[in-house]
Amino acid sequence: MKLKSTVQRALIEGKKINLDIGCGPKPIPGFFGLDMQEILDPDILCNVEKEPIPLPDNSVGAVYSQYLLEHVDNVGDVMQEIWRITQPGALTVIIVPHYAWEGQHKDYSHKTTFSEDSYKYWDCRELSLPHYGHTSKFELVQLDLRYAPWATEEQKTNARIYRNVIENMTFIVRTVK
Repeated sequence: MKLKSTVQRALIEGKKINLDIGCGPKPIPGFFGLDMQEILDPDILCNVEKEPIPLPDNSVGAVYSQYLLEHVDNVGDVMQEIWRITQPGALTVIIVPHYAWEGQHKDYSHKTTFSEDSYKYWDCRELSLPHYGHTSKFELVQLDLRYAPWATEEQKTNARIYRNVIENMTFIVRTVK
């Protein structure tokens, strides 16, 4: 676990922190990058599955995470950690492959699958679902489905019965505290 001096300085100066979790070689503009691979030289070196994100509670204004959550064993623990570091009202953008997309099953490093309803386990308004001991609370702001370019309108309408129609999903959730 390591913080670059630019992150430390931003925290000391009380500047807005935006975080790209699982950033790979290049975080999105305006965001500090967090990754577990030291060779990528991220702003924050951290394995979110095994250690807390080294940022104070309520210090992050926005989170972006593309193609990370499908690689973790316990999505609830990672979401709990995102909730801890985000400010009330902060937006978190999560992009994951759809469970019926062929690529989801080809990649042996994928540990978790997601459907259009997966966000309900994070949404505090979905009280009928178990939260598995997590206290994090989010509200769904937007759900976008990215359809395959060849998907017909009939396939899009009935995507739950077809494979390889929805490539990925973008969940935008708001932190509730």
